Amino acid sequence: TTVAKEEVLYFTIENITNQEDRINFLLWLMSSDQDSKYYRTYTLGNIKCKNNDDVVINFDSFRTEFQLMSKTERENVIRTIFLGSNGILNKKESKEKNISEAITGLQNVLFNNLFFADEKVNSLNVAMANMFKKIFEIVFRNISDERKVVFVNNLFSALIDIKNETEKTDMEEGELRAKQLGRLIVSIGVNSGMAVLKLLQILSNNKVFELLDNKYGYIINDEVSKVKSENEPLSKLVIFKYLERLGILDKIDFIGKCLGSASIGLTYLLKFAGKKVFDVVKIKRPNIMKNYEEDFY
Repeated sequence: TTVAKEEVLYFTIENITNQEDRINFLLWLMSSDQDSKYYRTYTLGNIKCKNNDDVVINFDSFRTEFQLMSKTERENVIRTIFLGSNGILNKKESKEKNISEAITGLQNVLFNNLFFADEKVNSLNVAMANMFKKIFEIVFRNISDERKVVFVNNLFSALIDIKNETEKTDMEEGELRAKQLGRLIVSIGVNSGMAVLKLLQILSNNKVFELLDNKYGYIINDEVSKVKSENEPLSKLVIFKYLERLGILDKIDFIGKCLGSASIGLTYLLKFAGKKVFDVVKIKRPNIMKNYEEDFY
């Protein structure tokens, strides 16, 4: 008789009382190193099977389970490690130390596999890896604890999606690696806030990646240029609530299509009551000023 793996996983996390071990456990869950093992087996006496036997688990099975989870399920696991009982961000006296250790480990997990996957490490990879590791550190240190959870989960989920999508291609290895790097850079931009988003737009507009790598830089640049269109429009329900809060919803006859969606705001067509023509209205994204203060700390 078995116990749900999710239940055992959460129970295991809650019983890792040493915060450094918690960080290492998360890094291990996110790792793709097939030779890396955590603990072979572990007996959990506080969780019983239906026949009342202690649960004996194989930790190595957790990593596959974690990486196959839905994005929401994975976010809840990361939240438990960060903010749950004895979470690594909960104790003031050890928080800064834990953040520093988490940053170093997460930088390696998120970036090294793509930037340094090949035996031939070129100057472009080194330069880009160092730049985006620094961006990750700055963002991670300054955003709120809840945004830290979402930030890490979004990047790791994007990394999984990138690998799954790009593996189904007949591109040559160098082209494939460049496409993966470009996709990862886009994900970093979308999830790092306005400052990084604007930086990437400048880099792509000036074809900086092509200047750094005359062979595959154009592929990276093509992917990074898509960062402009990665800001999703808000649902019309959110727009309705926004207009209602402003006290003008009852004056609106019709909400038209979204004309533009940027990192700070959105542009919509609105038709006011009694008017025959549409007006163009710009709306700030929810929580944009709070995020702005964190992004430009």
